[in-house]
Amino acid sequence: MTNKFHTAAETISRLFSSLENEKFEQADKFFKNWDTIVGERLSSHSKVLDVNKGCIIVEVDHPGWSQQLQFIKKRIIKELRENFPELDIKTLAIRDASVCLKPYERQTGNVGDGLFRRNSTQEKIEKEPSVEVDKNLDDPLKDVLSRLRESIKKGKPQ
Repeated sequence: MTNKFHTAAETISRLFSSLENEKFEQADKFFKNWDTIVGERLSSHSKVLDVNKGCIIVEVDHPGWSQQLQFIKKRIIKELRENFPELDIKTLAIRDASVCLKPYERQTGNVGDGLFRRNSTQEKIEKEPSVEVDKNLDDPLKDVLSRLRESIKKGKPQ
């Protein structure tokens, strides 16, 4: 061990040189592209938090900026898919920082993990719905409503 001290800049440079420069360059390109795609004004009120499972998660500082992003959502997704096909971006989720109390955390499990789910085969419908299809309706409408009622009774297919 030597008694030579290193500056903080040297230590940080050594640390980051061991990491993949390509990933940093790609991230830098992505964020610069975000500024270009949404424009400087919208970019200053929004920030990309994560890209996870084909979804880009963006946080805005006011609901009005969320609306602005919604207006150009399709174009954003199209341009990001063209420039970053490896990310396979399919959708855009927007968080409003003024409403969300908890900071964003990437979900590690599947959606709904830990939630109790009723099995429709285990649970029988105790009571028949009290709403009946009006006998005076036209046959096509009566038929559609009857099928809808039966579908609701069966529940969601597993």
